[in-house]
Amino acid sequence: MKIPLYIEQALKRREKAAWALLSADYIITDYITKHNIEVETYDYATGVEMYANPTASVNRVRQAIAEHKIKK
Repeated sequence: MKIPLYIEQALKRREKAAWALLSADYIITDYITKHNIEVETYDYATGVEMYANPTASVNRVRQAIAEHKIKK
């Protein structure tokens, strides 16, 4: 079966978006880990919430970072 052009284009867009998402998530995960910020793992480290509920997930991560107290 020949792959339709629109499917091939969609696959390429999905792959490009996935790489961009993984790159951004690596930066976020590194920051959360480095600063010992308590966030549910489903909101980072390739957790499912960033796919299923992206806006709510972003808001939870933002809130966790904003409320994090730096230990001295």
